[in-house]
Amino acid sequence: MIVQARNLRNKKDRDELGMCFFEGEKLLCEAVRSNIQIKYVFSLPKNIKFCEDLLEKTNCELYEVNDSVYEKITCENSPEGIFCVCDKFSREKTDSGLSLFLDGLSDPGNLGTIIRCGEAFGVDEIVTSEDSVDIYSPKTIRASMGSVFRVCVYESESLIDEISEKKKKGYKIYSTVLEDRSTTLDCIEKDKKVVYVIGNEANGISEQVKNASDGKVFIPMNKGPESLNASVAAAIILWENRRIK
Repeated sequence: MIVQARNLRNKKDRDELGMCFFEGEKLLCEAVRSNIQIKYVFSLPKNIKFCEDLLEKTNCELYEVNDSVYEKITCENSPEGIFCVCDKFSREKTDSGLSLFLDGLSDPGNLGTIIRCGEAFGVDEIVTSEDSVDIYSPKTIRASMGSVFRVCVYESESLIDEISEKKKKGYKIYSTVLEDRSTTLDCIEKDKKVVYVIGNEANGISEQVKNASDGKVFIPMNKGPESLNASVAAAIILWENRRIK
């Protein structure tokens, strides 16, 4: 079981086992609150009473381990001493008419933060391209601060197909691109059904996805920085969309 937990650092093993992990008191509380089915937890002695109380009404297996064992499985530089393993989780999407597509996003911290923003501003779903960072990366889960347990997030084999399906359902697709033909975010017509596409941190959105979109938008800002961090851009876009509506 220790070996299995350690191997979950690798995406290949997470995919093969259909499992993932996260660490810390905050995420354990969020997982229990969100009814995530946790399979087992490794805890240092200092946290065992907290874990026992929290997991009392669950079917989760709890194991007390010492520092040397915990060091073999943790990914944290300063671990709290709570390591949780669960099956991969998913949530059904809501029906607010707002979705985010992520094209080639490479930073797990950005993905986790975008998921957190998605919950804050009521997105239906967040769809990642197959070349984006893993949704179940421990860094993604940590950065989401538990929102990943409650938001509909999934990886698509083809964003182009996803865009096509959304258009059939009456959605407008906007790629966030800083180009001459782009429209400022505050000037686009606000539709009841809309998808915003956020691109790779370095290379932006692929030409194929841009061409499949209904329009291109950008966030107006002062001269100086060339662009905004992907998660910051997502937060501004989602807030602006909610403000106008």
